[in-house]
Amino acid sequence: MEQGTARHPGRGPCASVEEVAPWTLSSGIHALFQLMRWSGLAIRDALTLKRGELQHHKAKASTVRVSHKPDRNWTPKAYKEHEIPIPAKLVKKLKAWKAKSDKSCNLLFPTSGCNPKLDSLDGSKACAERAKLDKDNFSLHKFRSTFATRCLWAGVNLRRIQQWLGHSDMESTMGYLKPARN
Repeated sequence: MEQGTARHPGRGPCASVEEVAPWTLSSGIHALFQLMRWSGLAIRDALTLKRGELQHHKAKASTVRVSHKPDRNWTPKAYKEHEIPIPAKLVKKLKAWKAKSDKSCNLLFPTSGCNPKLDSLDGSKACAERAKLDKDNFSLHKFRSTFATRCLWAGVNLRRIQQWLGHSDMESTMGYLKPARN
């Protein structure tokens, strides 16, 4: 198994979507996990994401927009709206999910009552358990750490990572980063 998966905490990123994905119960949860892993969105940002905030551009990078949502009583971290680039494979997955999901609700991951799906942490713990991972060491927040660390390893500027995570100070961002691989 590669370093940095959920079974090996403390050795690089700690959330492998690929390892947990087969154990998810629905394509919606799988899409949510993928979104969090490849965008670094905090769980509340991901759960309140509206359909129109997923921007697909052929000529430039596709993005996810994190914005203020007064109808959901939600404000982004540090009260700053921002955009995060996302890979084409994630865009494809989210478009497929969007096509299947309830079009009468403007949320990308709604419950049947058009509310944010707030049981996602329980769902992630159940997935970890089914995958025979330590559920106590598996949280949705680890997807943010994985995102930030992989961006750093790919050479992305720390200030850019800070901006994408929505942090107002570098110290918060540094807490998400894991040591370099050998």
